Amino acid sequence: MTHSFCGVDARAAISLMGAAEHVQSLTTVCTPHHGMRLVDNYNRYPERYRIDMVEKAFEVLGMSVRNVNEFTAKNLAAFN
Repeated sequence: MTHSFCGVDARAAISLMGAAEHVQSLTTVCTPHHGMRLVDNYNRYPERYRIDMVEKAFEVLGMSVRNVNEFTAKNLAAFN
């Protein structure tokens, strides 16, 4: 069982890194499988969402601004 961003990491480990043979099932809770609207809005409207304000929100979520683009709807659609 994983929560939040670890769900995406666990899926990547299973499907891309060869961990499937060690996993019987995976349950995720609150995992952004389809991306995050906050990230998409930040990239789409940078003049509206100041980096310092967005950075605080990402910190609360346990992320940093440098790994934000991994969680766009487009990137996760490609992963899915």
